[in-house]
Amino acid sequence: MQTKQWWLVGVAAAAMIEMPGLAQSQAQYPTQPVTLTVVFAAGGSADLVSRIVADKLSAKFGQPFVIENRTGGGGEVGMVAVARSAPDGYKLLVTSNGSTAIAGNLRQVSYDAEKDVVPVAMIEKTPCAVAVNASLPIKNIPDLVKYSKEKAGGISYGNSGPGSMFWVAGEIIRHKSGANMVSVPYRGAALTARGIRASEVDMGITDLTSVMPFVQEGKVRILALTDSSRSPVAPDIPTVSEAGLPGLGLNAWIGVFAPRGTPAQIVEQLNAGINEALKLPEVRQKIMNAGLEPWIMSPQEMARFVREEIVLWKNLMREANVKLE
Repeated sequence: MQTKQWWLVGVAAAAMIEMPGLAQSQAQYPTQPVTLTVVFAAGGSADLVSRIVADKLSAKFGQPFVIENRTGGGGEVGMVAVARSAPDGYKLLVTSNGSTAIAGNLRQVSYDAEKDVVPVAMIEKTPCAVAVNASLPIKNIPDLVKYSKEKAGGISYGNSGPGSMFWVAGEIIRHKSGANMVSVPYRGAALTARGIRASEVDMGITDLTSVMPFVQEGKVRILALTDSSRSPVAPDIPTVSEAGLPGLGLNAWIGVFAPRGTPAQIVEQLNAGINEALKLPEVRQKIMNAGLEPWIMSPQEMARFVREEIVLWKNLMREANVKLE
């Protein structure tokens, strides 16, 4: 009995020694380089904002925050790599609603976006445009629906391909509006925008950044943004809800996640560092110059938002019968 008591005392003493050490190591985080795994290719808007934020985090924490572009599987390759890494704050994920809220509702994926990673911080909201070639007699969503029903075979709409946020948004808009729309996939938002300009397609759904240069030269007209609210980047452009599809709002966004089990203290430190960077005037200006909107949330707000996003997209896709063939 006495031996057991001494054993318990020893365990308690060891725990008292180790716990301050663990707390101290978390308080000193980071003590080595941190990798930000970006699920998008280098050179795109997501990569750009990730590097802007990483630079500020490196300066704040005194350790390099290194960008690793890991594409493939619609974000699945990067998601799985981070989800299976040690939950110590040294391997983070930069991804979008494409792999967190949409992919799992469309197809079998090898991860659970709600269980395998935890939200750390939002970075930006990506305004998404419903745009048409400026030569067409289409000024708004009702015009679009009318024109699509009058044109033999309907109208063609460009998007980033089946499974992408832009394709899903297009299918939901097609269902909600009753427009006769036929999908034409492109390899990304920039190519979709060029396709609209060149009249390869009648219309398209793409990010505002890609399409704005063609709007400015008068070749493309934006009917609405898919977002739930107007963008400060383009405050004069109505949302689809305002433009004729009441109640519909589909946000595209980029955020930072960490492996499940990452200590809350580290998540809070990272969230504070990222939000601090997003409040800097020069950072905000760089992000808005790219046609994006800085978006600040706490980890708790982001977790709630992501859960709501998963349900929202699931219900909308079910209602519109959106399926990968």
